[in-house]
Amino acid sequence: MQISNYENDGVKYLVLSSATKDPFRSSHYRSISIGLLINQQLKRKLKFLSDSKIKEQNVGVTCERCDVKNCMERKVPATILDKEAKNEKIEKIVEDLKIKYSS
Repeated sequence: MQISNYENDGVKYLVLSSATKDPFRSSHYRSISIGLLINQQLKRKLKFLSDSKIKEQNVGVTCERCDVKNCMERKVPATILDKEAKNEKIEKIVEDLKIKYSS
Protein backbone atom coordinates (compact mmCIF):
# COMPACT_ATOMS: atom_id res chain seq x y z
CA MET A 1 0.00 0.00 0.00
CA GLN A 2 1.21 3.48 -0.80
CA ILE A 3 -0.08 6.93 -1.57
CA SER A 4 0.86 7.80 -5.14
CA ASN A 5 1.24 11.54 -5.63
CA TYR A 6 0.84 12.62 -9.27
CA GLU A 7 2.52 16.03 -8.88
CA ASN A 8 1.79 17.23 -12.42
CA ASP A 9 -1.92 16.53 -12.07
CA GLY A 10 -2.29 17.60 -8.45
CA VAL A 11 -3.99 14.36 -7.40
CA LYS A 12 -3.16 11.53 -5.02
CA TYR A 13 -4.33 7.92 -4.96
CA LEU A 14 -4.29 5.30 -2.26
CA VAL A 15 -2.86 2.32 -4.14
CA LEU A 16 -3.26 -1.27 -2.97
CA SER A 17 -1.11 -3.80 -4.86
CA SER A 18 -0.56 -7.52 -4.77
CA ALA A 19 1.88 -9.72 -6.72
CA THR A 20 1.97 -13.50 -7.09
CA LYS A 21 4.06 -15.94 -9.09
CA ASP A 22 2.80 -16.48 -12.63
CA PRO A 23 1.65 -20.12 -12.87
CA PHE A 24 2.30 -20.19 -16.62
CA ARG A 25 5.76 -18.59 -16.87
CA SER A 26 8.64 -19.40 -14.56
CA SER A 27 10.51 -16.50 -12.98
CA HIS A 28 7.61 -14.12 -13.73
CA TYR A 29 5.08 -12.47 -11.47
CA ARG A 30 1.59 -11.11 -11.98
CA SER A 31 0.39 -8.07 -10.17
CA ILE A 32 -2.76 -6.11 -9.71
CA SER A 33 -3.16 -2.63 -8.29
CA ILE A 34 -6.26 -0.76 -7.25
CA GLY A 35 -6.11 3.00 -6.86
CA LEU A 36 -8.63 5.08 -4.94
CA LEU A 37 -8.67 8.82 -5.61
CA ILE A 38 -7.92 10.64 -2.38
CA ASN A 39 -10.58 13.31 -2.01
CA GLN A 40 -12.58 14.68 0.93
CA GLN A 41 -15.07 11.82 0.78
CA LEU A 42 -12.34 9.15 0.96
CA LYS A 43 -10.60 11.03 3.79
CA ARG A 44 -13.85 10.95 5.79
CA LYS A 45 -14.33 7.22 5.18
CA LEU A 46 -10.73 6.04 5.67
CA LYS A 47 -9.42 7.57 8.86
CA PHE A 48 -6.07 5.76 8.51
CA LEU A 49 -5.05 7.80 5.42
CA SER A 50 -3.06 10.18 7.60
CA ASP A 51 -1.06 7.33 9.16
CA SER A 52 2.65 8.11 8.81
CA LYS A 53 3.37 4.42 8.18
CA ILE A 54 1.82 4.71 4.71
CA LYS A 55 4.60 5.59 2.28
CA GLU A 56 3.91 8.50 -0.08
CA GLN A 57 5.65 8.34 -3.45
CA ASN A 58 5.84 10.98 -6.18
CA VAL A 59 4.97 9.23 -9.43
CA GLY A 60 4.17 9.86 -13.08
CA VAL A 61 1.92 8.03 -15.50
CA THR A 62 4.88 6.66 -17.50
CA CYS A 63 8.62 7.25 -17.29
CA GLU A 64 8.52 9.09 -20.63
CA ARG A 65 6.00 11.60 -19.19
CA CYS A 66 7.33 11.80 -15.63
CA ASP A 67 9.26 14.81 -14.35
CA VAL A 68 10.13 13.33 -10.95
CA LYS A 69 13.82 14.07 -10.46
CA ASN A 70 16.28 11.47 -9.14
CA CYS A 71 13.73 8.65 -9.42
CA MET A 72 15.29 5.33 -8.44
CA GLU A 73 12.57 3.45 -10.37
CA ARG A 74 13.08 5.21 -13.72
CA LYS A 75 13.58 2.77 -16.59
CA VAL A 76 13.80 5.23 -19.51
CA PRO A 77 14.39 8.99 -19.85
CA ALA A 78 11.50 11.47 -19.89
CA THR A 79 11.68 11.68 -23.70
CA ILE A 80 8.15 13.02 -24.21
CA LEU A 81 8.70 15.84 -21.72
CA ASP A 82 12.09 16.60 -23.29
CA LYS A 83 10.48 16.80 -26.73
CA GLU A 84 7.69 19.07 -25.44
CA ALA A 85 10.24 21.38 -23.79
CA LYS A 86 12.28 21.55 -27.01
CA ASN A 87 9.15 22.39 -29.04
CA GLU A 88 8.13 25.10 -26.56
CA LYS A 89 11.60 26.63 -26.79
CA ILE A 90 11.42 26.66 -30.60
CA GLU A 91 7.93 28.22 -30.48
CA LYS A 92 9.19 30.99 -28.20
CA ILE A 93 12.14 31.72 -30.48
CA VAL A 94 9.84 31.90 -33.51
CA GLU A 95 7.40 34.20 -31.67
CA ASP A 96 10.26 36.47 -30.59
CA LEU A 97 11.53 36.63 -34.20
CA LYS A 98 8.02 37.40 -35.51
CA ILE A 99 7.66 40.25 -33.04
CA LYS A 100 11.14 41.58 -33.78
CA TYR A 101 10.74 41.60 -37.59
CA SER A 102 7.03 42.36 -37.98
CA SER A 103 7.37 46.05 -37.11
